[in-house]
Amino acid sequence: MQGVFAPIVDALYPYMAKERNIKLYKGIYYGALVGVLIVSMVAIFFSEPITRLVFGGGFEATSILLKLFSLLIIVSVASILLAYPCLAALGHSRFANLSAVLGSILHLVLLSLVIPIMNIYVVVIVTIISESIVLLMRAYAVRKYDLWRLHPGLQESS
Repeated sequence: MQGVFAPIVDALYPYMAKERNIKLYKGIYYGALVGVLIVSMVAIFFSEPITRLVFGGGFEATSILLKLFSLLIIVSVASILLAYPCLAALGHSRFANLSAVLGSILHLVLLSLVIPIMNIYVVVIVTIISESIVLLMRAYAVRKYDLWRLHPGLQESS
C-alpha cells in the first residue's frame, strides 16, 4: 500500500516546496487518510472471509495478520505523507530525516529485545509501535513549527 502512495509523495514534495499550498496539502492528506481508513476497516472487519477467499479454507487463523497490517498501513501512510511532502518541503527536512533514523534505531532495539519470542505477529506489532513513534515525532514537528496554520509565505489556495 505504501507503493500506492509513492507517486503522490513524489509529486507532492516539489509542489509543496514551490507553492507551499497548505490548504491543498491538507485536503490530500485527509483524503488519503479517509481512503486508507475505509479500506483498512473493511479489511479488519472482513479479515476471515478475505483470507478464506484468497488462501482457501484452513487459513482463517492468519486473518490476525491482515488486521495487524491494516493497522500498520494507517500509521505508515499518515507518517509518510507528513515526512517529505510537509516537513521537508516546508523547510524542516532535518526533522523528517531525524525521525526516520530514530525510528529505525528504535525498531532495531525493539526487535533485539523480542528475539526470544520473535514470530511474525511480534515483528508486525514491533513495526506498528516503531511507525507510531515516528508518526508522533512528525506530528509533533508539524505542531511545533505551526506548519498547518496559514501565515505569510503560505498560500491559502492554488
